Amino acid sequence: MDPDVWTQESFVLGKKFAYAEPVLSEGTVSMLHRTYETDARNVARSQAALAAARLANVLNAAFK
Repeated sequence: MDPDVWTQESFVLGKKFAYAEPVLSEGTVSMLHRTYETDARNVARSQAALAAARLANVLNAAFK
C-alpha cells in the first residue's frame, strides 16, 4: 500500500526492459528485436494487472 515502493519497482522494471538495449544506445536508430518486444510487452501487461489489483485494494480500504 505504498505508492513510493510501487514507483521504485516500476522504475527498475522500466530500466531493465523498456529502456534497455537496443533503445539505450543514444544517437542511433534502433531495430527492436522480437525478444525485446516480447519482454517489454509481458512486463507492461503484468504491471497493468498489478496496478489494477493495487487500485482495487486502495479503493476497498477507502470505502470499508
